[in-house]
Amino acid sequence: MTPVPTPKARTVEIILLAVVFIWGVNTPVMKIGLNAMDPLVYNAFRMVIAALLTGGAMLASGRYRPMPAKDISYLLVVSVFGFFGNQIFIIYGMDATTAGNAALVLATLPVNIALINRILGYELLAPRTALGIALSLGGVVLTVVGAGKEISLAGPHLTGAVLILIGQCAYGWYTVAFRRLADSYSLHQIMASVFAVNAALFTILAVPGLARTDWGAIPAGGWYSIVFSAVFALAVANFTWIWAVKALGSTRASLYPNLCPIISILFAWLWLSESFGLLQAAGGLVIFLGLWLARGPSSPQPAANTRKG
Repeated sequence: MTPVPTPKARTVEIILLAVVFIWGVNTPVMKIGLNAMDPLVYNAFRMVIAALLTGGAMLASGRYRPMPAKDISYLLVVSVFGFFGNQIFIIYGMDATTAGNAALVLATLPVNIALINRILGYELLAPRTALGIALSLGGVVLTVVGAGKEISLAGPHLTGAVLILIGQCAYGWYTVAFRRLADSYSLHQIMASVFAVNAALFTILAVPGLARTDWGAIPAGGWYSIVFSAVFALAVANFTWIWAVKALGSTRASLYPNLCPIISILFAWLWLSESFGLLQAAGGLVIFLGLWLARGPSSPQPAANTRKG
């Protein structure tokens, strides 16, 4: 029988679709800013704005709690090796590989999260969910092929694909690992802390680029790109993503970002007059089929096994 989602789950799914829409649109929007400035400078600006916004939201929520040293250490590890690792590896990976390779490797997030959950004993992988993941990956393949994007494992393209895969593994671990903090602290505090750490790291790395940037040559579109990406793709979408993962389970929620290539292609078709063909439409339908199959609740491990980490 097909699992029937609860009204709350349906609400979370709708909100997740809005998050995926933001992330999908963010891909072509980021290209505008990245064409105008150094990638590290661009990301430093994004992170600083996101840190200020989430920090303000945390103070306004009044839900700040002092952290003991062990939780601060854990937060730093998750922020650096999870979120920052994802950002930095993907920046350099995308620069070294093809757009087709990048889209396919980014689609491995559900697999990464499912494996991490299984290793840590948080969630078992139900057969329907496994089939949903497989279909979702297949849909992304159809989308990439239909868009005519090059897929190559030659030389630096393979290196770039491996870097993106490491970045996705880092984000998968970050998505799963945050649950330990979410049991004790508000999402406002967690996200504000994560972005504060990443803003500091990216600002340090961006110092050489800041010194050689020709500020007068940056078009208005470059600044608009930074603001949109920082406010919506980083601050709003990442906060909502963590909330949705907590509500649905990380494996099930991780399938939704695979809709991003479809949204990016539709956005480019509507606004940039790029092509949209039958294979891309078929890919989108297959991804939605994978989501539908995975809509049943994740199978949790027995309570004794959920205390790991």
